[in-house]
Amino acid sequence: MNKNEEVKIKGKITAIRFRNTEGWSVFTIQDEGTQTNCTGVLADISDIGAEITATGQYENSKYGQQLKCSNIIPAPPDVNSDEGVIVLLSKLPGIGVVKARKAVKELGYELAWRVARECPTGLGISNMETAERAIAKAEIMGGSFEALVYLLGLGITSHQASKIITKYGATESIKIVSENPYQLIQSIDGFGFLTVDKIAMKAGIAPNNTARINAALIYCLTASEVNEGNIYLNGKWLIKQCLEMLKDSVMKSNRPLTGLPDYGDVRRCIRGIESEGRIVVDGIKVYSQALLDAEKTIWEAVNVDNS
Repeated sequence: MNKNEEVKIKGKITAIRFRNTEGWSVFTIQDEGTQTNCTGVLADISDIGAEITATGQYENSKYGQQLKCSNIIPAPPDVNSDEGVIVLLSKLPGIGVVKARKAVKELGYELAWRVARECPTGLGISNMETAERAIAKAEIMGGSFEALVYLLGLGITSHQASKIITKYGATESIKIVSENPYQLIQSIDGFGFLTVDKIAMKAGIAPNNTARINAALIYCLTASEVNEGNIYLNGKWLIKQCLEMLKDSVMKSNRPLTGLPDYGDVRRCIRGIESEGRIVVDGIKVYSQALLDAEKTIWEAVNVDNS
């Protein structure tokens, strides 16, 4: 098989030898008797015995040949059997295997799963905060499975997908990520421009999308402040930097270099976000309003302390 050829394997996870908090794992799939060692990001609902479809390329490592997975899609959760619901319940905060088995034995799998999604205190969770987290996770594992699969298909980790679905719900999550994922930057911690732009490119967002250019401009201004201590950038330099970054991101996504924004596109976006009050343009200088506000707050605090 060609080393660079992409392959797709559908099978059952038979072993997980390593898994970090973001879901990156070293695991084994069995497909019609053939064992394949793999690396990649597994969703929370994917555990030993779970069915998945993995897409990737083979690579040689010090541990032998492995399938480096670019995409791992879990099979739909089993909510129609005792064992299937026990597996799902055991993954919820505050429940575990013992409470899961007890719930299914006493209530039956159908009612036990409904209680988990509506009122998990009935399954032995006494802490209300834990109960709320259990409801949110149950929704993601069950009712929001279509949204979860969509997000995982864009390279979003299970942890990130959970944040998005918890914030917006299943239907709205798909709408936001497919139409304007740059909203995530302001609304959910852990989603910066570089992360969201990778998602956007996979979601098919146009390279010259206005929301994309706006987010890139704010990112360039903020990065300049954080990395170099600048409170403003020269307008022409800002436009050049923004264009180079947007082009580089498209190249890394392996999309064709067509429809890229030009100088005029970025200049119009500068005027647009200036009118929204997100930046300040003073001659050739461009400031981030958020950074100016932060500078003002610090200056006022220092002067109060010295007065």
